[in-house]
Amino acid sequence: HNDSGDSARIFLFSKNGETVAVVNIKSAAAYDWEDIASFKSGKECYIVVADAGDNNKARKVYTLYLIREPVIGINAESDETLDVEAEPVMTINFTYEDGAHDCEGVAVDPTDGTIYLVSKEPVNKCKVYSISIPKKETKEPITAKAISSLRLPNATAMDISSDGMRAVVLTYGDAYEFTRQKDETWAQAFSREPRRIKMPPRKQGESICYGTDGQTLYLTSEYESQPLWEIPITDRNK
Repeated sequence: HNDSGDSARIFLFSKNGETVAVVNIKSAAAYDWEDIASFKSGKECYIVVADAGDNNKARKVYTLYLIREPVIGINAESDETLDVEAEPVMTINFTYEDGAHDCEGVAVDPTDGTIYLVSKEPVNKCKVYSISIPKKETKEPITAKAISSLRLPNATAMDISSDGMRAVVLTYGDAYEFTRQKDETWAQAFSREPRRIKMPPRKQGESICYGTDGQTLYLTSEYESQPLWEIPITDRNK
């Protein structure tokens, strides 16, 4: 997705960087989109788009769009970009329990559907907040509650692995992976020192996600004509 200044749309692109489809999100606004997360609940696949950017820390309310991931048929013989529409199954307005924050990272724990957000702050002041997806949409904003503080600078992206046991937080430099033990909360996992994963130099790296295998990270950067990086998670990355 693009940053602020674009319409409410997301893009499907291939590993070689070709845009396959543009998905226009109906009944949504793109004030300052900063991150996107995908997860599976039962047999359904969902996408969460976080309109949570706030460089001036002046917004009163932030928004998460929960979208059922559209099924897009791909014609290998055609290079035509598909134009698709989708509508949120739920719009979640929220505030933070401790005031305004700039947030550029969102992730969903697929084991229980909890949404996690990480604020972008100076060194040692980033915070992780949690939101439970409500059973039905409400007009009143719900409250994102702080569960942990991270000793990291400028968190720019976040993701949780498909098994719900690892979380990765990206900075403008390297990424940091937190591992949750069985029967452990994310608050406990985030309280420990993370594993550092070396990232390649990027112009302005503000995105990261796990591949479906859980053993690969994908990342790219802002601005046009940026590469898509594929990073295997091995002992060499420690």
